[in-house]
Amino acid sequence: MIRRLLPLLTLPILLLTLSCGGGSSESATTNPYQAEMLRLGEINREQGERIATLEGQVKSLTDALADAGIGEFTSTGVVSEAFGAKLRRSVGFIVIGVEVRVRDRQGIENHKDIPLSEGSAFVISEEGHLLTNAHVIETLEQLHNQHQAMSQAVATAVQARALVTPGILLYLDGVSYPVQVMATDKNLDLALLRIRPRANQSADWHVLPLAKPERSATHSTRRGETIYAAGFPGESRKAASEAQLVDAAMRQVQRDVSDQYRPEDYVFSLTKGIVSRAFTDAAQTRFLQHDAVIAPGSSGGPLINADGEVVGINTRTSPTAEGFSIAVDASHLMEFLRRNGV
Repeated sequence: MIRRLLPLLTLPILLLTLSCGGGSSESATTNPYQAEMLRLGEINREQGERIATLEGQVKSLTDALADAGIGEFTSTGVVSEAFGAKLRRSVGFIVIGVEVRVRDRQGIENHKDIPLSEGSAFVISEEGHLLTNAHVIETLEQLHNQHQAMSQAVATAVQARALVTPGILLYLDGVSYPVQVMATDKNLDLALLRIRPRANQSADWHVLPLAKPERSATHSTRRGETIYAAGFPGESRKAASEAQLVDAAMRQVQRDVSDQYRPEDYVFSLTKGIVSRAFTDAAQTRFLQHDAVIAPGSSGGPLINADGEVVGINTRTSPTAEGFSIAVDASHLMEFLRRNGV
């Protein structure tokens, strides 16, 4: 929005430049050359003052639009208060793990939620659809393959009946929601999820818009563009094998793990950078390379432009360029969503 307004706001500067023509100096000498130099110097000074005034007006208008929620970032690149509130209801922290229910011989049942891996995700529809990376949720497939073995192992360890149920929870602005996997594309490293609110929960989230198709398809227009990487950098724990998943569940269920995962330990992060290049790999997947800092746990978070649109999804740090990160281009996100009816 702000980028579209700037040409209109800078037009008066051009008109002033074309219209300024008078203004001689009273201190001009009889030397025609000196008189002309003084006259031009006076014009430049007046134009400089007018340009500075207009630039100040542009900045004030930019900040006012951002604070009103019309633009998403102020002229200095700081997230507006209105957009910050939206982001907290758009970008969430997802936890993949198991719920363990144990019933002893007296019929007393206890349950624990055991986290095994984490990542970021963001809302892309009013119906509660989410996008994240496929590698973020691959632990869930392992858990589904092993949940019966895990139930038996836990039951043997605690000498009681046990049921281990794999699942995903989304933490969004301090509220947890159950999440269902709808589709994955491992080639693009994309996963489509959907929030399944509990009976007493309302749909309190905000949709992040994807960048317009014409912008996503034109890589050269984004080189050097300011972007922001959003997510939840954290431990990003991940069991290396199915056997380790079973072992982790057995160890944790036998002790108090109430402090094993605390949402307040994982703080929302928004880092600023620029797009350094766009490229296509051998599989014809389009990527954006940028220098906004991401860390384990940030995978699956959105890459946002100054208009608050998603231009990509952060997937990994660059294996060849130190200090740079890689995001899958938004054009692939649109294609993936279309294929899955969203």
